Amino acid sequence: MHPEFYIVCFLIVLFLVWNITLVNVDNVDGVVVRGHTANNVIEQYALIHDIEPQKVVLYKHTGRFKSVSTQTILSGGRWSIGARPIVGDHIHAAISFWVGGQPRNVEHDRNPIQHVQYEVTKPAICKTPGTEAYTKVWPHTGVHTHCDGLIHIHPWSAPSVIRKEGIDVQLQLWFDQVGIQYRELPYVSLQFQDGLRLDGNRTHRWHVSEKKCFKDSKATIYNKHFNQIWLGHAYASYVVWFGRLNSEAPPQVESHLVTLSAWGAKGYNQQPYPHTCL
Repeated sequence: MHPEFYIVCFLIVLFLVWNITLVNVDNVDGVVVRGHTANNVIEQYALIHDIEPQKVVLYKHTGRFKSVSTQTILSGGRWSIGARPIVGDHIHAAISFWVGGQPRNVEHDRNPIQHVQYEVTKPAICKTPGTEAYTKVWPHTGVHTHCDGLIHIHPWSAPSVIRKEGIDVQLQLWFDQVGIQYRELPYVSLQFQDGLRLDGNRTHRWHVSEKKCFKDSKATIYNKHFNQIWLGHAYASYVVWFGRLNSEAPPQVESHLVTLSAWGAKGYNQQPYPHTCL
C-alpha cells in the first residue's frame, strides 16, 4: 500500500485516541469544558467567562469528596471547575452612588424581615388582623456592607444552603442585601431603601463604572445588566450614577478607597487572593 495510506491511518488513530482520552470537566454553568491538562481547561473556562485564569479553580473528586487540585495532567475520575471567590476567600470592593451630581450616603444592610403591604386594599373576605399581605425574609448570602461604602465578599459566612461562590457572586446579591430594588426593562431602574426611585429614560440612564483595581486609569462602563456584574476582583471600584446618556463617570468617594486599602484581601488557602492592585 502507499505510504500515504499509513499516514492517514496513523492520523485517524491519533485523532481517536486524543478524543477518547479527553477528560470532561463539570461546572455549574452548563458549558462544555474538555481537555487533557489543567492549564488547558482553566484557560477554556476563563475565556468563556471573560475572567482571569488565576481566578479559576480546578477540583478533583474522590467519591463524594472534592478537593482543589494542583495536578498538571488530567486523568480518570471526575473533575469540576469554578471561579473565585470561594469559601475561605475574603475580598472587598468600593462602591458609591451619585444622583444629581452629589454622592448618596452609604448604604446599610437591610432588615432581614420585610413586611409587604397589600397591593391595593385588603380583600374584604380576609378576616386576619393587620395590613401585611405577606412577609419576605432576606438571608445573608456572604455579600454585604458594613455601612462603609464597601462591598464585603466572603462566601464562607453564609449558610451553605444559600451560599454563592464563583461566577454566581454578582452585584445583585449586594443589591438584595442593602435593599436596592433592581429593574432591567425598559431601562435600568434603581429604588433605594429610603424610597428614592429613579427610572432610566430616553435622556437619562443609570451607569456603572468598574475598575478591577481602584488605581486603574481605565474603566469598563455598563448601562445594563448591572445585577450580573461579577464581584471577583479584590480592590475593585464601582461608581454608580444617574445621568445623561454618555455622561462622564463621577469619581469614587475618596474615603471609600481609604477604607478599601485598609481591609486587604485574603485567599481560602491562607495565601493572598490572586489579584493584586499595585
